[in-house]
Amino acid sequence: LGYMENLHSLLSSKSIKLSIAVYPWPGTLMFDKPENVHVKMWNNFCKKKCNKFYNFMPLFFGEVKSYNFYDSYKKIFIEGDIHFDDYGSEILAKEFLSEYKKN
Repeated sequence: LGYMENLHSLLSSKSIKLSIAVYPWPGTLMFDKPENVHVKMWNNFCKKKCNKFYNFMPLFFGEVKSYNFYDSYKKIFIEGDIHFDDYGSEILAKEFLSEYKKN
């Protein structure tokens, strides 16, 4: 949070708006819930400091709910990695653009 406070201060001094997006790592999908501590922390941070808060947790938890964790992991992430594959990147990009256009 300290680094993000510093980033917010720097951006504010340059009249640059800050937006934050949260999305899950594989472990988050396996062991956590959509409204987790990270979502709450960044949402609270953003209430007075951000232009926009993007919460992509429900998008990915919905994928897991539709299938199961392991099938969803193989569908969304590069196997053995925490990074999204083509499909994971595509669904994130589509949702981001949809939310971005609302502003």
